[in-house]
Amino acid sequence: MRYIGAFSFGVVAFLSLFFFFNGKKEAAVALAVAFTLLCATAAIYLSINLYLSGHITGFDRLAAERETFADFIQMFSEGLLNELLIIRKFRDQGDLLFAATSCVQAIVIITVIALLRRHYSFWEQLKNNSFSCICISISILYLISILILRSISHFDNLDYRLLAPFSSLVILGIVNMIISLPDIYKSTTCAKLIIFGFFLLSLLLNLPKQYLLEQFMH
Repeated sequence: MRYIGAFSFGVVAFLSLFFFFNGKKEAAVALAVAFTLLCATAAIYLSINLYLSGHITGFDRLAAERETFADFIQMFSEGLLNELLIIRKFRDQGDLLFAATSCVQAIVIITVIALLRRHYSFWEQLKNNSFSCICISISILYLISILILRSISHFDNLDYRLLAPFSSLVILGIVNMIISLPDIYKSTTCAKLIIFGFFLLSLLLNLPKQYLLEQFMH
């Protein structure tokens, strides 16, 4: 509910209006109440900040140093790249594992697209999946909001902490659309298994294996 988290309040308000105009007044009222309580809680929190420090967010963030536009674009590009690379984060020096996992992800994406295009149109299936459309729409609105806020106030860098809500919703929307496809074609089932295997590989490579092994041995 703090700062950019208040973006979610607008989603609740939007859904309240959506249900209201679709005749589902009970759900609309419940969401309106939730929206009001969220706003009240956030207002109390920010008011306490203002009372204790003299600044709504706790201290003067606007006076912090500012980067150049080129630095901003580079920071955003690297942050977005790392959000789209599922398994391993890009580092300045790079490493063989990063190169290998990036190639694996590229192969997975190309293969899945090729398998699904045999029987389905990606955009048509996406438009027909309301949950996936909601996820991706909210992610885009979130990204626009965080870019606007970050351009006028120098707070945290645009890395996983601020970009994860965007990338997570995009990935969730796309994967949900794919797994919602009926298993009437072998190519579709194969695409789903490839996606499952890819995320399983990511999990296994990123688990703290040494730590887990030590805990198990004890």
